[in-house]
Amino acid sequence: MNFSAFSLLPYLSKNRRLELLFFLALSILSSFLEIGSLGSLYPFLQAVLNPKKIIESLPIGFSGLSRMHENNIILGMGIIFLVIVVFSTVVRIYTIWVQQKLTANIAADLSISSFDNLLKRPYIWHITHNSSEVITRLTEDVNQVRTVILSGLNIILSSLIVLSLGLTLVLISPHITLFATFILGSSYIIIYRLTRGTFYREGKERIESHQRSIKTLQESLGGIRDILLDDSQSVFLNDYSQSVNISRQAVARINFKAQIPRYLIEGITILLISGLVFILVLQGKNISNIIPVLGSFTLGAYKILQPLQNVFVALASIKSNSSSIERLLPYLEGTQHRENLDSLISTKSEDLILEKNIELRDVWFRYQSAGDWVIKDLNLRIPIGSRVGFVGPTGSGKSTIVDLIMGLLKPSKGGLILDGYNASEDIDLMKAWRHYIAHVPQYIYLSDASFAENIAFGVPMQEIDLLRVKESAQKAQVSNFIEDQALGYFETIGERGIGLSGGQRQRIGIARALYKGARVLLLDEATSALDNKTEREFISTLLSGNDNLTIIMIAHRLSTVEKCDLIYEFSFGKLVDNGTYNSLLENSHTFRSLAKTN
Repeated sequence: MNFSAFSLLPYLSKNRRLELLFFLALSILSSFLEIGSLGSLYPFLQAVLNPKKIIESLPIGFSGLSRMHENNIILGMGIIFLVIVVFSTVVRIYTIWVQQKLTANIAADLSISSFDNLLKRPYIWHITHNSSEVITRLTEDVNQVRTVILSGLNIILSSLIVLSLGLTLVLISPHITLFATFILGSSYIIIYRLTRGTFYREGKERIESHQRSIKTLQESLGGIRDILLDDSQSVFLNDYSQSVNISRQAVARINFKAQIPRYLIEGITILLISGLVFILVLQGKNISNIIPVLGSFTLGAYKILQPLQNVFVALASIKSNSSSIERLLPYLEGTQHRENLDSLISTKSEDLILEKNIELRDVWFRYQSAGDWVIKDLNLRIPIGSRVGFVGPTGSGKSTIVDLIMGLLKPSKGGLILDGYNASEDIDLMKAWRHYIAHVPQYIYLSDASFAENIAFGVPMQEIDLLRVKESAQKAQVSNFIEDQALGYFETIGERGIGLSGGQRQRIGIARALYKGARVLLLDEATSALDNKTEREFISTLLSGNDNLTIIMIAHRLSTVEKCDLIYEFSFGKLVDNGTYNSLLENSHTFRSLAKTN
């Protein structure tokens, strides 16, 4: 394994490291058994050709065996050889099973750890990373990392076997073995040095092309309506075809170069064996002396060739896939400290009781350290139990302010203050605050699951409170629609709720927020898909039936916030005015302009 593969070790559990040691012990045992199988062949062949020589070479303590019949000696040597070969084969098969299982477990652990770390990344990380990149890292790159680990274990196992077989052949015929080792080793080294530079480049090219194909696939499926209307299928097909072809051609080149040595070395080995026979004959060796050496060398060469090829293929695989480790490591960073972090986050929503205000105090925010300020010197206060509206033109920073209030974004300066405590600097308080609130965005994410599972989103099916689901749906004025379905609350919505209207999707989103039982509800254009009459009825019901609920609403239609206790008006990331609906109509010319536009 190269240095990048070893960089994964800190992310492996104690059990996985113990399993690696067990595999190493099995590999050593397997290599010793290879010595036994090859070492027992030489005396077996000698026994077949010249049993008397075997008897003569026995130590003094075994002189009683000299009275055995020659056929019994041959049979005994054959049984010993057979037992060793069978046992060696069983151990080798078991070692391969342990190897495959271990690499699969490690790959699963890395994938799960990466996903765990991904889900716990800050919101700002998610909005600045492309989803196709994330999907590629957790699928294709994890698969390639598994290949690297498997290749590394292959190198360990194969190298031990090559070493053990080589030492055995040295004992049988040192000069021939050393010469053959020099020829075969030099051939592999030369081929690897000529090709190793291209393995890394082509491996990186393959992954990058695969990521582009995933990106094209996501974009085409997401925009299929426009593609069909514009008849632009060929544009996306060309992009996808180009990425897929580049990726597949890179795989073909890597596999071709990895297989080249096998056929070259096979030819060289045949020449070496032929040369060995020629040399032994020229030396005038007796046939009974030639065959044991030739048989042992032939079997040894046969057994060594496959491990040697495995080592080369493994090195090529590691080189071509090492870039996947480099890309995956940032997704693993922090997972070894995740347990300590989770132990700090113990406060639950029911432990948090707010009685006074939610504040953004002296808040400045920008998405990048060198970027423009999106929110500038913002101070606002939301009394607990009040109904507050946020208004302003598109791009005024309303949604960013809501993200700051929810704690999804951390202020660059200033803080989120809850009853006088700075939640921006308190992990426990921030965790409890996120349980305390619910958010309904303009575009609701719906999973390909039942209505009940979408309303109780994130709750295991067996833990869903169906009565609470029905109450939430009723308050969101979507219960009649759901109950008219064939399976009611267990009817499957379909991917992204494709068969639902915009208004139905938004009502399910509102029901989801109500199911959460939050005490602060943030509606970000959450009723924009409802008609004016339905929206007024819903807002009236929401405001009148939840006296203990703090409601914050973002709206372009001012009728949505008309009955709010307090309205904040924003422009270009700054608070420009605040007051009731009527006071703003009277005192703010920009609010009057918004009202006229509406």
